[in-house]
Amino acid sequence: MKFLFFLATVCIFAGCAGSPKFQTVNPHPIVKGIGGNPITVAGVQFWQGGTPNRKYAILGYVDDYWRGPALDKFDFKRLAPLVGKNGGDAGIVISGDGPAPGLVRQKDETGIDVLRLQVIKFL
Repeated sequence: MKFLFFLATVCIFAGCAGSPKFQTVNPHPIVKGIGGNPITVAGVQFWQGGTPNRKYAILGYVDDYWRGPALDKFDFKRLAPLVGKNGGDAGIVISGDGPAPGLVRQKDETGIDVLRLQVIKFL
């Protein structure tokens, strides 16, 4: 019985082992957003509806994707250290069929409910 408990624990933690990574974009495109309402989690702004109403540089993308319709505070809490570690001030949730520039689309990565995170730096 102890062995089954150990095996179940190992399987659970193995499923959590993969963590998203950051993939940079060079050169960093400069964009001016349209505005919206961010939420702040762990000191990092996350934009799901709209974009910052100011100039920013796109530093790169998180190389993972999620199924929508939206990310929640749990997701943002997990992603905030990755944004900060890579020089970002904020993250913008992008959705749709296409993979982010420079990232490879996975087989099941289709539909408007596919979400990715763009990491940005305010200028």
